[in-house]
Amino acid sequence: MVAKKNDSTGALVTVVDALEPLSDADRLWVLQSAASKFSVAVQQSPGSGGNGAGGGHSGTAGNPGGGAQTSIKQLDAKAFMKSKNPNSDTQRVACLAYYLNHASDVEAFKTADITKLNKDARGPDFNVTRAIDNASRATCGFLSAVGKGQKQLTAFGEEIVDALPSQEAVRELEATRKPGKRGRGKKGKKKAKAA
Repeated sequence: MVAKKNDSTGALVTVVDALEPLSDADRLWVLQSAASKFSVAVQQSPGSGGNGAGGGHSGTAGNPGGGAQTSIKQLDAKAFMKSKNPNSDTQRVACLAYYLNHASDVEAFKTADITKLNKDARGPDFNVTRAIDNASRATCGFLSAVGKGQKQLTAFGEEIVDALPSQEAVRELEATRKPGKRGRGKKGKKKAKAA
C-alpha cells in the first residue's frame, strides 16, 4: 500500500488515479460528493464543456444558476439521481422535479411525469402519489400546486436539491426554514381562543 502524502500534489495524484477507471458520470458523482463533504463549491471553468471529471456540475450548493442548467442537460436521469443520492421519498420527488425542470424544461408536472422519470432513472419503487402529497405539505414545502392537478418545485425545494447529497446541509436548510402555518381549521382556532 502506498504511504499517504500530506501535500496537495500527492492528493491530486491519488484522486486522479482513483477516478481514471470510472465513467464520466461516476467521476462527476464522486467529485460532487467529495466537494459536498468538505463544503467546497466546484465551479466549471470558462470554456470547459462539462465533459468529464470536474468539468461541470448539476446545480450543487454554491452555484445558483451559473452553468447548472447546461451541465444537468448532459446527465441522464439515472446519473443525476445517483449524484444527488436522496435518502427519502420526498427528497427523491424533489430531485426528479428538479431534473424535469432543469434538464427537460418542464416547470409543472403531474404524478405520471414523476413516475415515468423515476422508471427512466431506474429508481426504486415507491408510492409517488403519497411522496408528492408529503412534499407539498407546508411542513415540508418542496412542492407547490399550480392548478389542473399539476405541481412545481418551490424555491426551497430547489435549495434542498442543490444541497444534496449532503444530508447535513439539508438539515441546516430545514432548520432555518420557517414552516407554513399549521392551523387545524376551525377546530384549531377554537382551541387557541379557549386557551
